[in-house]
Amino acid sequence: MKLLLTAAFLLISGLPLRASLFEILPQSGTGNVGDTLSFDVVLVPIPGVLDGVPDPNPLSIFGYNVDAVFPAFLTFVDADEEGYFLDNGVGVSWDTPTGPGVVTNINDTISGPDGMTSEDDILRLNFLVTSAGEGTINLFDESLVDDNFDFLSVDPTTAEGLSTQDAPGSSTPEPATFLLMVPTLLVGVFLRKRIFRRT
Repeated sequence: MKLLLTAAFLLISGLPLRASLFEILPQSGTGNVGDTLSFDVVLVPIPGVLDGVPDPNPLSIFGYNVDAVFPAFLTFVDADEEGYFLDNGVGVSWDTPTGPGVVTNINDTISGPDGMTSEDDILRLNFLVTSAGEGTINLFDESLVDDNFDFLSVDPTTAEGLSTQDAPGSSTPEPATFLLMVPTLLVGVFLRKRIFRRT
């Protein structure tokens, strides 16, 4: 009900609605036990539109806060700044995970006078694969703020799938392995011929 009232107020007041969004890339991931899997978080600032006309004032983002939710076969390692926030942020931080599958309050803030106005990577999430499984990684409680630390509208993030396995599934020998096998095979053929000659 509160959201409906807020939306109605914005429409009545003639303010353009804005709804920026986060995206997780790659859109799917695979790995083996012991691997580190990394996912980039892309922020897409979407300017408001009122009566079909784009808002002439660019949307300017000065900070974000998100929670990451992930399967139990992953262990959160850390997060890195990227893109505009790498160049202009104060440094990404997060709460120490208190249990498996979630890390909360991943956040960063712009330190200078100019906010982020165009699509860019802002964050890289790094995980260690600890067992085999299938699941999804997603962001929750996404929030953005402007230069006055007023909250901006955010669309929910779409979950991205991932799978892991205990070991590589390919049975094709590596080129180096195959080359090492050739001398062994030749020696075997030579010895077999000598044995047949003696008999």
